[in-house]
Amino acid sequence: MTKRDKVVMISAAVLAILVIATTVLQAATSAQQNRPVFWPVTIGIILLSLFSVVFVFIRRVRKSAYEKKLKPDFFNAYQGVKDALSSSELPTVYQREALSDILELLLSAQATGKAVESVIPNPKEFGQRILFAYSSKSRAGLIGLIDGVIAFLLFVLFSHTLLWLEQTGQDYFLVKTDASLVLFFIIIAICVLPFLRRLAAKQSIWAYIMPLVTGILLIGLMEISRKLFYAIPLVKAILDGTVLMIPNAAVFGIYLLAIPMLLLLKSAIRRLAMRE
Repeated sequence: MTKRDKVVMISAAVLAILVIATTVLQAATSAQQNRPVFWPVTIGIILLSLFSVVFVFIRRVRKSAYEKKLKPDFFNAYQGVKDALSSSELPTVYQREALSDILELLLSAQATGKAVESVIPNPKEFGQRILFAYSSKSRAGLIGLIDGVIAFLLFVLFSHTLLWLEQTGQDYFLVKTDASLVLFFIIIAICVLPFLRRLAAKQSIWAYIMPLVTGILLIGLMEISRKLFYAIPLVKAILDGTVLMIPNAAVFGIYLLAIPMLLLLKSAIRRLAMRE
């Protein structure tokens, strides 16, 4: 494991700790104010945070194993592109995705007996072309939107399943989710995560503080809304209302199908960027 891999692991661990701290703080605040605490969701978020650290570790180790399959000349080309990307401001998640595609491309070329020069003539220029392609605002915005939708779908599926497990005997498609929780998912997936990636790419300390700050701000905003604007029907519906996010098997199937389809779309966009 390289020094950069260790930095990624430490960053993932710190981020998980901050998310867990925010979740515990929200649960403690609800308990102190005699409001119900949704323990399945709270425990689920904590477990998901811990799982993310394990996932990052496995991904880094597995990736290193694939790198070892490259012959010296192919590995040098791969490392040259990797160095060009790592010294840029391209968000880390996009660097990993691009490198994963490049690694697959090099392994395929190596297996078919092609020369590395036919795939990557100049690693530094190849890396610069990838950066130029990703610098397109329209492409970056599209990829960020896809990531946000995937995150939202995963949030909904995970929280819905946890709530169903808590309510023993209830039909899976009759389980309702708090409207405030759905709003929280949307804000995190569409607004916070893309901004967080940009901060992480710039190695800003706010990349580690932002999850905690966001959680505190959202809790504070809900409390202020409850005290000052609770009489407004829309505010009351958001704070105390519930939403049927998965009303039937068809919608459930759409959720499950949408995730791999969106991942394939992201992969196609990345490959198009490399060809350009």
